Amino acid sequence: MKTSLGEKLQKARIQAGYEKVSDAIRALEEAGRPISAPYLYNIESDRQSISSFYTLANLAEFYNVSLDYLAGLSDDPIPRQKDFPPQWWEFVNLLTQLSPRRWTDLFAIAEVFLEIEEEQIEDPLLARYDALMRVAEKRGLLQELESEMEDALQEYNQEDQQQQQRRAG
Repeated sequence: MKTSLGEKLQKARIQAGYEKVSDAIRALEEAGRPISAPYLYNIESDRQSISSFYTLANLAEFYNVSLDYLAGLSDDPIPRQKDFPPQWWEFVNLLTQLSPRRWTDLFAIAEVFLEIEEEQIEDPLLARYDALMRVAEKRGLLQELESEMEDALQEYNQEDQQQQQRRAG
């Protein structure tokens, strides 16, 4: 026999440590996710259906069960990492290890990419170049970069002159 949504929510609530619906209601309110007691009672007793996806997602997250489980697409209530590619979890892990300065850099990069997306630059290469230049400018790196480029150009010119003198000499 198929388990109803109300039964799944009741089981999830109890497994989350809330024996009574009133305990869950109080905890939901404290977490900034208020839901009315009669509504939750009616849902758990299958007298009323959930009126919005937001409510379903909110309860799934709060009880730490998967949406697939509540929607009847899976018998496994545990949210799985497999829903995301392994690269996503590697990226999240890297983000947690960033220093405060790198977070600042990351936010500057994200801000620039959002600006570029709004401008809808068609050429991806131009968009990347534009993004790098904007990030460098925002982070105060543009002057450093220009200075390094000037130094490298002077060094190149000096080496070029020395080679020409050797050939001529």
